Amino acid sequence: MYKILDGFKSKTEVYKHLGLSDNSDSILKLKNIAKSVGFDLNVYKERRRGPKKFCKFCGKELISNQYKFCSLTCSAKFNTPNRVVSEKTKNKIRQTLLNKHKKKIKIRLCKICGQEKCINKEICCHAKKWFFNLIPFSFDITLLETIDIHSEYYRIKDLILKEYFDNNLSPKDIKMKYNYEKNYENILHILKSFGIKTRNLSESEVNACLNGKLSGTINNIKTKYQFKHGWHTTWNGKKVYYRSSYELKFAQELDERKIEYETEYFRIKYWDSQSLKYRVAIPDFYTIFNNKITEVKSRITFNKQNMIDKFNEYKKLGFDVSLLYENKEYTFDEIHNIEQPTFSYIH
Repeated sequence: MYKILDGFKSKTEVYKHLGLSDNSDSILKLKNIAKSVGFDLNVYKERRRGPKKFCKFCGKELISNQYKFCSLTCSAKFNTPNRVVSEKTKNKIRQTLLNKHKKKIKIRLCKICGQEKCINKEICCHAKKWFFNLIPFSFDITLLETIDIHSEYYRIKDLILKEYFDNNLSPKDIKMKYNYEKNYENILHILKSFGIKTRNLSESEVNACLNGKLSGTINNIKTKYQFKHGWHTTWNGKKVYYRSSYELKFAQELDERKIEYETEYFRIKYWDSQSLKYRVAIPDFYTIFNNKITEVKSRITFNKQNMIDKFNEYKKLGFDVSLLYENKEYTFDEIHNIEQPTFSYIH
């Protein structure tokens, strides 16, 4: 059996001789036969490759894609044994090799920080022209392509953060303050590029209201407001706006007692525990002599929890508070005993 296996050049010939098909069972059977007689099946691979070939000049074993020589040098030396290399050619070769070693790899520097390796991707991710938007904020554009760009970048970022959050300026306010020539919406893009979360519509309205940009009164507006409303002239000749018959009645009572008061005078930010966000309260009445805020509500407009949230903030700011509910006055502690109406309410 060993002689039979050794007499073939490939496994295909063995399968044909033994009447086996080329499948997994036949492969396993052939392996077992070869193992039992001590025959190495890898011999077929070497026979299929053919005899080893060696370089005709240096005798080095050739690899599969080499035919006669292992290199172009061996080929040239073998084919032109009497070739003479002149000194001029040798000098050219030496100079080429020398220049190759001297040749420096061109180092690419970051266009933003000027360093070979950027150490702050937050800054260097911006396009070069983006930094020109910061010039109105006293950004030093000459620091581009230097390491000092990092400190300058964070200086401007802190400046804009302070204006937007600490000073509560809107993008339009920032545009006007710094004489920014482009549209104020571009300020929003700058904020977002700095990774600053901008205000949503609701938060913007709260901010505008707190800064006195939104009026709490109705001015010459045709409206379908469902309660009695209009302008009322106080005892001392001042015009105030009322939004229900309850408010008008309370204003008339204060007029009779000649008490100086304001309506919708404050914009106070408070935490709404129901909607879980900050809102702006505009108190109905403020009496100056006793520093007291009075909210006037009916069963339709009364929201117990919302009123408690507002009064908590009023008291923190040092105001005295009271609720006029269905023409009956309640202190802050007494509000907790009022039963919330079951129908829908407005607040």
